[in-house]
Amino acid sequence: MPSIPAKVVLFVSSFAPLLTVLVLLNSFGSLIVNLALGAVAVTSVLSLRHFLTVARSLSPAPIEIARVTRRDGDTMAYLMTYVVPFLGIATSSTRERAALGIVLLIVLLLYVQADLFYVNPLLALARYHVFEVEMESKTLVLLSKRHHLRSPATVDVHLLGNTVALEAHCDSSRRA
Repeated sequence: MPSIPAKVVLFVSSFAPLLTVLVLLNSFGSLIVNLALGAVAVTSVLSLRHFLTVARSLSPAPIEIARVTRRDGDTMAYLMTYVVPFLGIATSSTRERAALGIVLLIVLLLYVQADLFYVNPLLALARYHVFEVEMESKTLVLLSKRHHLRSPATVDVHLLGNTVALEAHCDSSRRA
């Protein structure tokens, strides 16, 4: 499980694109709500950037990868399932806005319950790829700028928690 700060930053920033769409569509019909959602979106993007910088400054630890599976499709499934349907929503009544709020709350709860903190469209836009790596004693989600990761391999990572790691020295030209 990622650490609490990692969870918060990855969680909130994953919804920044959706929050931006909701602001642009004036989905809640309120300047105050739009300003609040916009502030959360901007702050979460800046927090993610800062978080990645801080994470990269941690001491890397080598991990021995026995098996690797690419998981980039999880981000696309997230976008298509939860974000794209909101693009055409027009809410003009209080009931419609309440319904939208309930759907958003359900999406947020499912995201947290499923521990999908690594599913983040901003990371994809920053050219990070998601891999599930199996080691001798556990499985990790690895965020890397590599397009391909071979196994077996030894990779230096910054651990963001018990189940999520960021590859140290992320360089898409490196190969394992």
